Amino acid sequence: MMAEVADRTAIAFRHRSAGRGRAVVLIHAFPVDGRLYDVQLSAAEAGRLAARVIAVDLPGFGQTPLPDPAPDVLTVEFLAEAVCGWIEAERLGPAIVGGVAIGGYVAIELAARRPDLVAGLVLIGCKAAPDNPTMAPKREELAQLALDRGAAAVADELHAQPLGPHADGAVKARMHEMISSADPRAIAALIRGIARRPDPAPVLPGLAMPSLVICGERDPFSPLDEARRVAQLMPNADLVIIKGAGHMAPLEAPIAVSRALAGFLDRLNQNQTPGGAT
Repeated sequence: MMAEVADRTAIAFRHRSAGRGRAVVLIHAFPVDGRLYDVQLSAAEAGRLAARVIAVDLPGFGQTPLPDPAPDVLTVEFLAEAVCGWIEAERLGPAIVGGVAIGGYVAIELAARRPDLVAGLVLIGCKAAPDNPTMAPKREELAQLALDRGAAAVADELHAQPLGPHADGAVKARMHEMISSADPRAIAALIRGIARRPDPAPVLPGLAMPSLVICGERDPFSPLDEARRVAQLMPNADLVIIKGAGHMAPLEAPIAVSRALAGFLDRLNQNQTPGGAT
């Protein structure tokens, strides 16, 4: 039987932040790390984003260590609880919370459980559906590849798959670097968690906070129709399509993503000024 982490306090999240103002907590996709948001951090540092942008590393990725003993599974539910506890401990709430793919699903779960901690959502490359059950055997094959041959073998296999056709060599190299630096046990645990992730569709209509849904035009994993459905199910969501980008839009089209995020922040700030909508 696979073991899951039970104690959310076991996660000591490492993160990088830049800028000032409202907290924007960004959670990375599988199997990369918080460096996915380097350009957004730079934009916040330069004042082009009116917020404090915080890029979190999930357990076993980037600088966040896995708990001891290492879990066999990292579920969306556990990660949402862990990030929730961290936001509370850091006194960041209510924050804008978001992420790419699994990072976005964690944000959705967190918002559904603790809407008092979430002022807004940013969802990139997400679907309003559970993981396809037919993918389960391939998910487990990837877990075993990581455990048997290490993170570099996973990087060789995966680094270009999520990307759009226009991704250049530098983007592909960055993907390979991030995946190669992950803990192989974390890769296995998170891919198993992805296979078990809950269907977000039932909770999306109840998430009334302002939301930004971003989709890469050439996303091979979450097509445009999926992003449109996510936005349609949410009562207060804007949809932005990033031309030419694939699944890793913050890395593939970082300026376009930063501009979309800046526009979203501006709208939130305007709506909170005296006389503005609430």
